[in-house]
Amino acid sequence: MKKSLYLDIDDRKWRASEINKLRSKFYDMWEKYRDKVIYSDSERRLFEATQAVARTL
Repeated sequence: MKKSLYLDIDDRKWRASEINKLRSKFYDMWEKYRDKVIYSDSERRLFEATQAVARTL
């Protein structure tokens, strides 16, 4: 039997629930590790330059 191309109401609710759980986990992980994110070289140089300027002020 071929699977239908549409989702029933219960399946949509389940998928929305799963998406919300994944979104919540992503934000929890981002809060935990955002200070350890590795930026590209140009972003890092810009960040270091702004930090140096902020220290001199």
